[in-house]
Amino acid sequence: CVRKVKLLDKAVPRETQQQYRIFRWNPFWLLVVAGTALCMLLGHGFHAVFRQGGPVRPDELTIEKEVRVWWVYTYSGGFVLTLAFDLYELTDIVFEDALIDSFDREQIGVCCVALFLDCWYLQGDAHLLHRMRHRHTRLMHAAALSRIAYGVAFLLVFVAGQWVHAASAQPVKLTGLAAVLRLLFAAFI
Repeated sequence: CVRKVKLLDKAVPRETQQQYRIFRWNPFWLLVVAGTALCMLLGHGFHAVFRQGGPVRPDELTIEKEVRVWWVYTYSGGFVLTLAFDLYELTDIVFEDALIDSFDREQIGVCCVALFLDCWYLQGDAHLLHRMRHRHTRLMHAAALSRIAYGVAFLLVFVAGQWVHAASAQPVKLTGLAAVLRLLFAAFI
């Protein structure tokens, strides 16, 4: 939070901040900072379970600390939240379908693939921290590139899904196809 305020001080002159308090008390900015802090805490808690909650080595570099805290913990925290939501959705579908004695196998399969991808991403972050601990530079770079490719691919899948949905006159059920594509993409990561 303090670091964000320092970045704000660099971006906007102090006189302008004092004249327009919206720079310092912007509710959207405060919401983003609070969300980032929540994700960071959840990610730190997740990695602490696997003894990765502290410095990767006693001689940890500043850049390694920034990557660990600001990137790995924050993204892991987001995926911990996603994992919790996907788990809730799966249990909701299973218990709701059990009440009417009918199981929607496609929805259950999609939820299982989503849970698998969440776990896969979290395992990848744990692997990245492990590689940082052992100073495997090439594997760290490969892990970082896979994290970036993962995000870009899901953004493209989201845009393509919205485009297909908007172009069709009738609702299209692509959840099975989306699940297969996610699974294949995760296998290549």
